[in-house]
This record gives sequence, structure tokens and C-alpha cells, in this order.
Amino acid sequence: MKEIWNESCILSPSLICLDMCNLEREVKTLEKAGIKMLHVDILDGHFSPSMPLGLDTVRQLRAKTDMFFDCHVMVTEQDYFVDELLDIGVDQIVFHGETQPHIDGMLNRIHAKGVKAGVALKPATPLSELEYVLDNGIRAHCVGEINEPAIKKDDLLIVGSGSGGSLFPLGIARKARASVDCTIVHIGSNPNSEMKDIADFMVRIPVRTKNYLEDEIDSCQPMTSLFEQSVLLLGDVLTKMIIEQRHLDMRSLWQYHANLE
Repeated sequence: MKEIWNESCILSPSLICLDMCNLEREVKTLEKAGIKMLHVDILDGHFSPSMPLGLDTVRQLRAKTDMFFDCHVMVTEQDYFVDELLDIGVDQIVFHGETQPHIDGMLNRIHAKGVKAGVALKPATPLSELEYVLDNGIRAHCVGEINEPAIKKDDLLIVGSGSGGSLFPLGIARKARASVDCTIVHIGSNPNSEMKDIADFMVRIPVRTKNYLEDEIDSCQPMTSLFEQSVLLLGDVLTKMIIEQRHLDMRSLWQYHANLE
């Protein structure tokens, strides 16, 4: 039993199972027994019918102990409760996917404060609800690749075209707008191209293209090499930002790299 206690599992007693009239005494008893983590259930009386603990109680208890606070947030309106728990200084927040339309955004919001985060699901909720966040929240595909999935309204289509008038990227953007009306971002140099009436956003890289616009940055490189190199660098910058915002370990990303070369 001692080996299981010390090495194989973490015991996290639930705060709502303690004597509510003597919480400080109960927590100190747990500390003396070697318990290092407390499970704190936060309920709003709506998502879950009971409401045994208030945020002020958690705040006062935080000042009485250095134990790891693992908070399970069972509420309908999550923003207020998560912000309050972050201000209190808890160590981990697990929220319910059923009441959070932007699971990846909430995970990032919690991680940005240096707090651990997790997602809980009711027994009837399928695990498929978490598929899009399991691979770091992003699944990227190239148009035309053999395993390209169908694009959906919630997807983001990124179209790279310096001139904004090349037949292939322009045709793809038009079809995406007409068929699923997803969000479209155009990376290009020409802000007045045909793409401007299709794309929702434009990231402008004002370098030399075949249009030879007056404000384009000139280059002695042939054709549109500078634009293509700039797009590559932009991709690296965005990837680095995602890695930092999501607190990802760069070494762990190698597990997704091709390994059959």
C-alpha cells in the first residue's frame, strides 16, 4: 500500500465531502496525512443542481494552505468563474466541453496564466467532441492532397497568391465561399485583386509580384521568389507563436513528423 501511495497514484480528496463548518481544520488534517492535492468542485446550481462551495470560500481557503488546487468547473457561464479562479491562484482548472463553444480558446486562456487545464465530459458526450483539440487543436491539410477532408463552415482556408489573380488559388477561394462559406484568409501583395471580394481577411506582404505595384518592395531575385520566401517565413513565425501560446514542448512535436522517409 505504501508503494501505491508514493509512486503509482495521486490522492485528491474532494473538498465538498469535508466538514463544511470546519474546512480549515479538515484541510490541515489532510496535510498532516501527506495529501498534497485537493479536488475543488465549482458548481453554479444550473449546470449542476447543487451549489455547496462559493468562490469566496475557495479564496479564503487558498490563503490557508499551499496544497495543489484542482478545480472542476461545472457551470453554464464559464468565463466569470474561470477568471475568478485564475485570480484566486488555483493550480489546475478542468472545465466542461458541453458549455464551452471554444474549447481550444479556453485551454489557451488558462495556460497563458501558467495554470494547468483540462476538459471534462458528461458520460453521454462522445469523445469525438475533443478530436480537434487532441492534436494541439490544429489539423492542417493542403488542397489537393490525397487524404484531404471535406472543408466545413468552421474551417479556415488560407490562400497564398501574390497577385491575387492566379487561376488556381482564386478558383479554390471562390468555390469555398460558394459551397460552405468558411473563413478565408488571403496572403498576398495586391490589396485590390479579385481576391478582396472573396477573402474575409488579408495578410499583405508588399514585395515584388508580376503586378509591379508602386509600393511593392523591389527585388533582384527572379519572378516572385521574394514573395514565396516571405510566405515561408510567415509560416514559421505563426508556428512559433502557436507553440509559445500553447506552451508546447518543441521536442514533443517530432511525434507528428513523417517517419517513413
